Amino acid sequence: MGCNRDFSTVDPSGAIYFALMRFVLGLLVTLPLCFSAAQPHQRVAIKAVTQAGHFNKAKSEYENGYFGLVVRLPEPNSSVALNPIVEKDRAVLVKAVNDRGGVDGWHKFGIDVHSADIPGLVSVTQFVQSLRHQQERDGFQTVEAEVYRTIAGREFVQSKLKIDSQAEHYYQAIMVTRTNGYLLGFWIDALTEEELRKATDLGNRIRFR
Repeated sequence: MGCNRDFSTVDPSGAIYFALMRFVLGLLVTLPLCFSAAQPHQRVAIKAVTQAGHFNKAKSEYENGYFGLVVRLPEPNSSVALNPIVEKDRAVLVKAVNDRGGVDGWHKFGIDVHSADIPGLVSVTQFVQSLRHQQERDGFQTVEAEVYRTIAGREFVQSKLKIDSQAEHYYQAIMVTRTNGYLLGFWIDALTEEELRKATDLGNRIRFR
């Protein structure tokens, strides 16, 4: 018995060729878009970051357009400074201090940024750990090593320390997240561990737009 199927109108090699060409052309169009989307955020200069920040509401609120960040500062404060330190790759954006209150009023509240372009840096945890070790070399003791916290929808790494000497006694928290090519951090000091716990409850104090 012979096969009666007519293959005269079928060109398998041509169909496969054109299908492959459509696939390749699709890759040529989409791959540049994929690589473009995968590129990291282009970090602006530190000066531009500082210039993007300002106070609102009689210095009770700090806003930075580069990070899309709004922070309600703790009050009262005996002094509040905008960009008190600006260096090549880091800056203190805000320093708010109340050194006149009692246990429940004394505080220091800072917002720092540091370029994330640090040779050998692999994670925010590593960065916070290095800050904690530096503080230990300066006389602090670790209360709590690095832990993850979610604040305003962002993941932060937090460490807690204390210093207890004849000259001074207080607790400190370091909280850092990575955003827009920078390591954005909050440095918070309080006289007791309980006051520090309250001060680091930033869920109702900060927001990212």
